Amino acid sequence: MRKKFVQMSLFDVYQGIEERLDSDKSELFKLLDEHLDWDEIIPSTFYHAFYLRTGRKRQYALESFLRALFLQRIFHYTDDSQLLNTLRYSFEMRDFCGFDKVPDASKLTRFKQTFCKQIRQIFERLVDLTEPICREMDKVLADELLFDTTGIEGYVAENNPFLSHGCANGAHRSPRLKFVCPGAHRMGTTMVNRCENPCTAASFGRCTYVYPHKNLRLYPGISRDDPKFNQLYKHRTAVERTINTLKDTPGVANRKTSNVLTTKADLFLAGIVQLVCSFGAHAARTTAAKTVSRLTAVKPNR
Repeated sequence: MRKKFVQMSLFDVYQGIEERLDSDKSELFKLLDEHLDWDEIIPSTFYHAFYLRTGRKRQYALESFLRALFLQRIFHYTDDSQLLNTLRYSFEMRDFCGFDKVPDASKLTRFKQTFCKQIRQIFERLVDLTEPICREMDKVLADELLFDTTGIEGYVAENNPFLSHGCANGAHRSPRLKFVCPGAHRMGTTMVNRCENPCTAASFGRCTYVYPHKNLRLYPGISRDDPKFNQLYKHRTAVERTINTLKDTPGVANRKTSNVLTTKADLFLAGIVQLVCSFGAHAARTTAAKTVSRLTAVKPNR
């Protein structure tokens, strides 16, 4: 029997392509769209600060910027150019972020510097949302405060180390160690900077101070012979893995930026990614548990 060929309309072709795109959407984007409510995460003050009535109309939406920066941390893109190039060639990522046109790198940097305070508010909001989840997982560990003493080093074009200038003791000041620029030289009782390209307008060059009593490695807050210290020390491996996922995996430690606001925003975004992942995992697990309980509650037909 001969097969009958049916001529497809342009609408049928478009509908078939749209269904194929929906079915081929990445599982990651499906999970994020299903379990992540951006309206709940983003505070109203952020919307108010972003969509001010004064000035030009925004070309890109607030959620689009946050979604793009969120994916940058998940995929470990240390450079903004890596994120933007992937957005240009990935329809799925552009569709998830809501970009009709990919922004340039300067807009991402300006967004982080302008709204660093609001990004911190999102982080604090997620802390409040995930705290009950963490207490449900382990109440004892949820009460602990972890800190990393290594810090995050800012990127510099030329790595010129500071030279030690001894201990500085001023009136009504705690002891501190002074470090001066290697281009500075002593002339009499003062320091004079002879650098060809000075990074500061000060005649003696740039200097910095380190306070020994603020060294958390020497003074961690708990005595090392204390039983509580020994109990916490057992979790050292888990703590180091957690800090590594905050600094190395999202690419915060390898960012080539020397701006303080940009570095702070990147650190808060890394924390946001961690909290969102835990929040989404808990929501998915809760949904799966409800589905299983509903299926087990169904009585078989007799």
